Amino acid sequence: MRLKNRTSFLFKIVLFAIFSIFVAEIIVLPKIEHDMLKEAGRQELVTVQQICGAVLEKNPDVEQDFIMGLRQPTEHWQEKGEQILNHYGYDEEHLLADNTLYASYMIAWRNWTGFFLITTFLLLVISLLYFYSIIRNSNQEILLILEQYLSEDFSFSYGTAKIVKGRIHFMSNQIGERLKQLGHQIVTKNTRIIEEKESTKALVTDISHQLKTPMAALKTCFYMYLDATDLDEKMEFLQRSESQLTKLEQLIASLMNISRLETAMISLTEEPIFLNDLLVDAVNGVYEKARRKNIEISLQETENIALQLDKHWTTEAIINVLDNAVKYSPPNSHITISIEKQHFYTLVKIKDEGIGISQGEHNKIFQRFYRSSHSYVKKTEGSGVGLYLTRMILERQGGLIRVESVPEEGSTFILQFRN
Repeated sequence: MRLKNRTSFLFKIVLFAIFSIFVAEIIVLPKIEHDMLKEAGRQELVTVQQICGAVLEKNPDVEQDFIMGLRQPTEHWQEKGEQILNHYGYDEEHLLADNTLYASYMIAWRNWTGFFLITTFLLLVISLLYFYSIIRNSNQEILLILEQYLSEDFSFSYGTAKIVKGRIHFMSNQIGERLKQLGHQIVTKNTRIIEEKESTKALVTDISHQLKTPMAALKTCFYMYLDATDLDEKMEFLQRSESQLTKLEQLIASLMNISRLETAMISLTEEPIFLNDLLVDAVNGVYEKARRKNIEISLQETENIALQLDKHWTTEAIINVLDNAVKYSPPNSHITISIEKQHFYTLVKIKDEGIGISQGEHNKIFQRFYRSSHSYVKKTEGSGVGLYLTRMILERQGGLIRVESVPEEGSTFILQFRN
């Protein structure tokens, strides 16, 4: 690595030196060309002055002709002068060759031009080698990162360093950012797979535990029915078996609904639904249970609000809350349903006069299969899936559910629907 860094440093020095020479040549060559043109013009003027002086000294009467030739040149005079000078061996090359300063300029020009071409070629070669080394190093680092990913090492995804350190390299940095995003996605998907695996394992365990009790009770009733000799006793065990089968059927239906919702096998179809009609349907679903306990359910009058909801599943979600309110409220109590419309959400509040919920259980009751340790809950039939199912249905539609409660003073479940 140290040798690699030294090589890169030498590359930079050579590249900088050649680039400096290249810039100097760009500055010097125009200066030489300017001086050459200036000298050529000066030499031309000296030549004209010498010819004028030599001729006019002997023939002063042709001065006007010289002036006319300088100010108003013609093609005829130019050809005549060229013939005379060529006759005596003074052509363009001969005149310039006699000028030693001009000759030195020409030598300098050729040397600098050759040097410029060589420097340009070297600059191009060194630049190509330099950028090739950068790309090669970047590719090696990218390959190293990909090898880390293949070996499930995603540490690069959480680093802050760029792929190309200490230099601005747009393309490599873009690739680096994409690799980081890829690493994050892989980690996220791996985490989800692990979570889903653990969730499936927990679900299987919970289902096994939930099914064990009614199956055991059903099995007991069946054997007691077989052992019974009295007809009335047999009928009693048949009725108990029927009750256990009904509970088992309800539990399996709830588990199926949870599984289908969690795996997105059920798609909620949202349509305009009047909230009052939805609540009336939900109340009708628990009316018979409430009547047996002489519990009054009242719906406060309010404007009939239309919301985008799935009618079937939202009704079932509200029924689950009302069913719990009836189940854990004493006889001759009262359940109140109120609606509060806000700017972004509409709240449905279901208030009962039941056993209440302790502060530490406000979030737990919405977990799958959770049941309170309260003595009344323990002796009441239930599977702990109703509120969990309600939470899932509301969240799938952009809503929420929470509870406000004081033990032994009742609970208020607040269902939040998006307007």
